[in-house]
Amino acid sequence: MKAGRPALGRPALGRPALGLAAVGLAGILAACSAHAAASAGVATPSRKYLVCDSLAGLCTGVTPKYEPAELLMSGDGSLYAKDVTWSGWGTATATGHGVAEANNCQPDCAEGKPSAHPVTIVLSRPVRWHADMVYSRASFSIPSLHDQEASTTGLIPRPAPSVSVSAP
Repeated sequence: MKAGRPALGRPALGRPALGLAAVGLAGILAACSAHAAASAGVATPSRKYLVCDSLAGLCTGVTPKYEPAELLMSGDGSLYAKDVTWSGWGTATATGHGVAEANNCQPDCAEGKPSAHPVTIVLSRPVRWHADMVYSRASFSIPSLHDQEASTTGLIPRPAPSVSVSAP
């Protein structure tokens, strides 16, 4: 191939055209980089939304969970939810649908029979907890049992009380 002649199938680009293309490409890349940097500068770190796995207000010394599939709904374990799926998690109100297992405690809870019932759980009022958010209000409804509860206390995790043991 002789100098100054383009190879077959290739357009001839002179130095001015190559320079213009390089400047244009550099401008596009700079604009994209500036936009990405600006976006990164204003972005806030994402916080996880969590809930205590006991809606009975027993959240001392436990780690809250992210979208739990199971939740304790009574202090004695006779009522709990399982197979819970969530919608709206990470927003001001999350709604879960699952199955509540209720022990009839007849003649007592140790010998009682469990029964399954549809349950709807609503979590709301998220508050900051360390670097994350934790739902501070929970309510649930079990229409087939005519049971409806709301809890606003004890849902924010607290450290377990320290126990001091004196040396003998």
